[in-house]
Amino acid sequence: MPDNRKEALLKLLKRYDVPLIKDDIFGDLPYEKPRPRSIKSFDREGRVLLCSSFSKTLAPGLRVGWVAPGRYLQEVMHMKYVSSMGTATFLQLAIAEFIATGGYDRHLKRMRMEYRQGRDRMLEWIKTYFPDGTRVTCPQGGFLLWLELPRGVDGEALTYRALDEGIGIASGNLFSATDKFDHHIRLSYASAPTQERERAVKRFGELVSEMTE
Repeated sequence: MPDNRKEALLKLLKRYDVPLIKDDIFGDLPYEKPRPRSIKSFDREGRVLLCSSFSKTLAPGLRVGWVAPGRYLQEVMHMKYVSSMGTATFLQLAIAEFIATGGYDRHLKRMRMEYRQGRDRMLEWIKTYFPDGTRVTCPQGGFLLWLELPRGVDGEALTYRALDEGIGIASGNLFSATDKFDHHIRLSYASAPTQERERAVKRFGELVSEMTE
């Protein structure tokens, strides 16, 4: 979202007196510097709750996150106490030490390079193995691709066919309350671009082609 749109959105928050929860879970994984400014950096009234997690940047098993709640600090603290009294103290201390000693920044630098290479390889495979009419995003961070499939391809039906082949994807209708993205899918390139992954992408492209016939 362009910066001027972020500022316009903040004006709407003020007009209607509502909060905004910004999930910045991929914010530490931009491929280029500087990273885009978060809407929180424009927030001067504390209406934006900025939150994230280390589960995407370090390891899925590290269920440790953080939140900058702005004016909603007391409400967030209450909800935290209601939902869970205990917290993973040891893991928090370990991550804090990792950040303080520079290990986290070095780790992010390596991961950004690997994810960018994974993105480029995945885009090559999609161009090679998917039928004409397939459109795909070229993300500048994170490790997810959004594909628009040729009209007539049912993303949900495709998901089940892919599962039968041992291929896991996310159907686009999961990201809409109105089935707006019924011929879209989300693909991850978080894993290393191995020959096995290429074979899976090739087979998946064949399934898409079969459903367009």
